[in-house]
Amino acid sequence: MKQLMVISHDTYASGITPETGDVDSIASLAVGAYAIINRDPESADVNHIVSIAASTEAATPAKFQFVTMTANGLKYSPVITLKNCRVKSQAYVAPQAKVMNIAWTAGTLTVGQVAGFIVTDTTKPAHELTRNRSYEYTVVDGSTEATIVAALIALVNADVNRCVTASAGTDIVLTRTVAGKNFEVSTVGIMRGATISITTAHITGTGTAAQLIAYEKETRVLQGDHNQPNQGDLMFPAVSEVTVGETYDTYQISYTVDPLRPLINDENPTQELVVALLVSLSDNGDGKSKEGMDNFVVDINV
Repeated sequence: MKQLMVISHDTYASGITPETGDVDSIASLAVGAYAIINRDPESADVNHIVSIAASTEAATPAKFQFVTMTANGLKYSPVITLKNCRVKSQAYVAPQAKVMNIAWTAGTLTVGQVAGFIVTDTTKPAHELTRNRSYEYTVVDGSTEATIVAALIALVNADVNRCVTASAGTDIVLTRTVAGKNFEVSTVGIMRGATISITTAHITGTGTAAQLIAYEKETRVLQGDHNQPNQGDLMFPAVSEVTVGETYDTYQISYTVDPLRPLINDENPTQELVVALLVSLSDNGDGKSKEGMDNFVVDINV
């Protein structure tokens, strides 16, 4: 199972007093805030809200559960056993648009020769027709290297299904239209043998709204109910927890649930909870959401 929780409130457990508050007070949790519930039956504080925002607070209990208030209501994680989980944090990284250069020397040109290249959008599946876009120019009387390059640049920029834009550089410069998505180039005809180089590397980035919206759909979870079958759009939250245009720090919690039959491997699969926390949230002072998650990471990974 995969699950996403988005935190957009500055204060941890906003609306609830940690340690004093219990599961009966969860309904007063502010929208966008999260809390961790002590689910250790051996603990005197079982079913109370854990105070993790201050580094001086007690350690994460042996069994715990995440809960957040969303626009669609409360969302709970499964009960997680401390010894069975690890957490990895990733600060937001901005995606970067890949740039490639095609350097080519024409040599002697003959009417009827073909010069061109194919751009492959590697983010699309192989069967999708717009994955490969071919741009070709046929040499005519009076063609020169400059006219061929200009014509190919114009062909690219006129293509409504293009994944790159073209401009003149050393010869032809191709820039990904969407930062964070990759592409490849291969040359055809008399342009075979051209030097293709990467001038700006492709960086996917981490913690963008687009990535998290895609992950939100992938999880197929509605209000924490992971037992429902996949029914396409009907399974997505009525209101997305992710805000378009915002950026997030992410915390990936990987864990296994204690199996009823430990000798059967299929009963103990690795599960995942991703907590996405707005980069804009403050982390100075006790009670802050960012500080709480950072202390949780340190505590879990000790």
